[in-house]
Amino acid sequence: MSLGVSKPVLALVWLAGPLSGLLVQPLVGALSDASLSRYGRRRPFILVGVVGICASVLAIAFAPGSFAIPVTVAAFYTLDFSLNTAMAASRALIVDVTPVHLQASTNSWASGMQGLGTVFGYFAGFVDLTQLFGTVDSGDSVGQLRILGVITCAVLVFTTAVTFFSAVETPLKNPIEVSEEEEEDEAEGTLENVSSPTLSKSCWTPFQDILTGYTHLPRRIYRVCVIQFWAWLSWFPFCFYASSWVASKHTNPESEAAVRAGSFSLLCNAIVSLGTMVLAPSLTGASHNASYIPCLLKIWSASLVLFFLLMQSTIWMKTVNGAIVIVGAVGISWGIALWVPLGIISEHLVNDEVLSSDGGCPQATLIAGTNAYRRIGSSNAENGTRCDSSTAEAQPNLSAGLNVFIVIPQLLSSLLTGFIFWVASQSAPQTSMVPHDDVFGVCLRACSVFALVSAWLCWVK
Repeated sequence: MSLGVSKPVLALVWLAGPLSGLLVQPLVGALSDASLSRYGRRRPFILVGVVGICASVLAIAFAPGSFAIPVTVAAFYTLDFSLNTAMAASRALIVDVTPVHLQASTNSWASGMQGLGTVFGYFAGFVDLTQLFGTVDSGDSVGQLRILGVITCAVLVFTTAVTFFSAVETPLKNPIEVSEEEEEDEAEGTLENVSSPTLSKSCWTPFQDILTGYTHLPRRIYRVCVIQFWAWLSWFPFCFYASSWVASKHTNPESEAAVRAGSFSLLCNAIVSLGTMVLAPSLTGASHNASYIPCLLKIWSASLVLFFLLMQSTIWMKTVNGAIVIVGAVGISWGIALWVPLGIISEHLVNDEVLSSDGGCPQATLIAGTNAYRRIGSSNAENGTRCDSSTAEAQPNLSAGLNVFIVIPQLLSSLLTGFIFWVASQSAPQTSMVPHDDVFGVCLRACSVFALVSAWLCWVK
């Protein structure tokens, strides 16, 4: 926006998210499944994603003035595609190197790290880095963005290096080379490397998996996905424009102080959501009993109603501090939104709702977004059973199916908010259907209505 991009065009820029989620994630999952790299199946893709992220962030931060808008828009799309590449491979790596009985704990650590990263990220955006480093004039927005870009790349390279050198990933061997070796190892009970089922598939297979996964979702998980669909229609506009709405309440919305106020509101939101994810599970009691999932649904429904009420209250909020309080309070609903759906799905998985026909191979593809395969160290191997790749391949790709219910709402919400921005830009200020000084608030209030639909669906059997 500070570069002069109009609000309707800004909404189209956000289409990078659903496009990359729909195309990149399944494609990276399939390609990494079939990778024969001697460095492992996932790490080369993580490396490619990280290089793309760093290049995109630095391009945005140091875009030349005369080409700032086209460079930034192109870099933003590259950034989103690179993020999805790195994240899809990282999630798959968790499944690859972790025994099944430890995957829940590992993903809890991953969620915790994501929460901490969010807190520190918004904190870095809030602090006046130009004054801290003394490199440019204090309060300079361009200098702030450039310093933040360099810090981002440095932290990303460091944390990725930790993963690279600590994760032990066994390279996948060509199935032709290991066919005889596999039979010997299997007979001895030391099977380590087997062919990935995607090696013999076409490039269209990942996208066929999306349709297959969507049409074969188990009924109870499908219910969670439908609730998620309507909830994300409300959440995406908030994720996109909450900080801009806070900045719009500043006396000078275009100032660096207004931008940092928006970052501070998201920092408060991240802290509250992280605290909610830590404390809220104590309200549900023990898992694996008949009342656990109904309790989760009630908590989820209440959080969605709270989100709707907070968004509707934006119509009366005229001050920056009040806006920060509202965005921070939404952290309660956001923390529950990040915890409850996965908690319900995980509970169904534990209850054998989507286990393989022999009852011994859980669907790891839910987390990884890739096809399951046999590997040494899995809990099934430790228990004397193994997950046959053909059996796993026959199961629907749940991750691909679940992804549809996130990508489509992001696409629809981008188009809806784009339409609201267009109406505001076409209307005269004195007779505007959408107030020019609160167009972000209108987007938040209009889309929050979908949260009520989700809250109602939580009670529908």
